[in-house]
Amino acid sequence: MEAIILVGGVGTRLRPYTWILPKPLLPLGETSILEITLRRLANYGFSKVTLAVGHKASFIKQVVSELQGLPFQIEYLEETQPKGTAGFLFDLKPTGSKILVMNGDLLTDLDLEKTYNAHDHEKYAASVVCVTRKDKIDYGVLFSDKSGNLAEYKEKPEAEYLVSSGIYVLSIPDIRKLQTKSFLTMPEALEAFVRAGRKVKLMTPDIYWKDLGRPEDYHQSVDDFESNPDRFLVK
Repeated sequence: MEAIILVGGVGTRLRPYTWILPKPLLPLGETSILEITLRRLANYGFSKVTLAVGHKASFIKQVVSELQGLPFQIEYLEETQPKGTAGFLFDLKPTGSKILVMNGDLLTDLDLEKTYNAHDHEKYAASVVCVTRKDKIDYGVLFSDKSGNLAEYKEKPEAEYLVSSGIYVLSIPDIRKLQTKSFLTMPEALEAFVRAGRKVKLMTPDIYWKDLGRPEDYHQSVDDFESNPDRFLVK
């Protein structure tokens, strides 16, 4: 099993923390989110891991080189010019027919081996792990009828929608067909698969998931990890 972790982002929303540390190296207790992800991949039996680096790449490489006990050799793809969140895939030299792709700023208890194995690379171009997000709207929301008159008024309702978790399994043959582009985001890649007549599977497992992009989510992740680290580190 092969995986690539995206760790090249600037982390603008987490400033001032990320003025010093790149976001994947932010600590949850005494362990960085990147180390947690690498050890989870090791526990699930992944044999090849690549880090797609950009911002503060030398810092990330130095920290990762000091990690002990990882059973795989870590390779690097360094972005020298913007390629987008999927463009780096064109530089990969994968050994198999599919690859796990995940953002490097996630805390989750997702079974990565089960997710990888559940992807049928012949039937699907990609599988996207999705989570349900609920956000409260801080305004009164008005709904009109066909004549433009008030039909319903909801005070500060809660909106629920399906979002990408930042975890994907992609089919290598389908990635290679997109190599005519020099810049490609993951949403653009998924939409290109669909336009080409290839299916994209939406996986909706019942999992813990936090994107550390916002300060409030980072602080909650620190509390959740410190209260039960084995949930995230042990298979």
